Amino acid sequence: MSDGITNLTRAEYDDIRAINATAIDAGRVSMAHMRLTVDGPGKADTAGMKWGRQLHLAVLEPEMFFAGVKVWQGYEKKDGTISTSKNSNAYKEFCEGVDEDMLITQEQLAKLNAISSAVHADKDAHDLIATTQHEITMLWEGDYGKAKARTDMLGTARSGGVIADYKTTKRIVKEAFFRTGYNLGYHVKMGWYAHGYRILTGHTPQVWIIAQEQDAPYTTVVYTVPSVVLQKGEEEAIEVAKAWHVAELTKHYPGPYEGVQEYALPSWAFGGDDAVPEMEE
Repeated sequence: MSDGITNLTRAEYDDIRAINATAIDAGRVSMAHMRLTVDGPGKADTAGMKWGRQLHLAVLEPEMFFAGVKVWQGYEKKDGTISTSKNSNAYKEFCEGVDEDMLITQEQLAKLNAISSAVHADKDAHDLIATTQHEITMLWEGDYGKAKARTDMLGTARSGGVIADYKTTKRIVKEAFFRTGYNLGYHVKMGWYAHGYRILTGHTPQVWIIAQEQDAPYTTVVYTVPSVVLQKGEEEAIEVAKAWHVAELTKHYPGPYEGVQEYALPSWAFGGDDAVPEMEE
């Protein structure tokens, strides 16, 4: 790996105060939102966040994950029945000394197995996963200050390098996934990754997204992200990063709007016309 591309634990990565893709996504709303992401307490861990981490492990590191998980199958009560309640001393004893992300139920194990198997049955997805390193950190500096990124997949085997992200989606059809991806700023995130990689290596990487249905039948689609999309995402990311640099220098972190704003209705409220008609006083 080149200087600035390294293996860090999640905790080590989180401890570095620097602009990352999550902060930039918040900065697309306002500098106040970005400041909360950079310096705030962070989001409280949730069952959904834990499931997301388990998904990534099951897909990106299946041999390690499935060999290491501890499956809760319940305990036998005095009347001979089996209880799977987690509000019990038996469950507390079961969890002792085990990483929480490695604790799953029998139902979760079956679903994670099905999801992982479906991804790796797709040759293009499997090849991307098999030829890259996972959860790799990039650290660099720009004229906007310190920056970082943590990629799902990063590899140097192919010309110029490879960066890839794994995403789940409710609807796998292109139109729905592209709309969701745009709203969530996938192009900005991937543009930020490509930007950092180029600064660190001098090469422009191939960038990919592995998309998978979050429910059965768990079909998978592999997308290559074209340069025109990456360029737009990179430009948006750098614009936010530079705005953050100014906010840091001035210690002024505004919200989305400053000053008095005029209240308006969306165009669809007037029968779908593009122009909002003048309102009588």
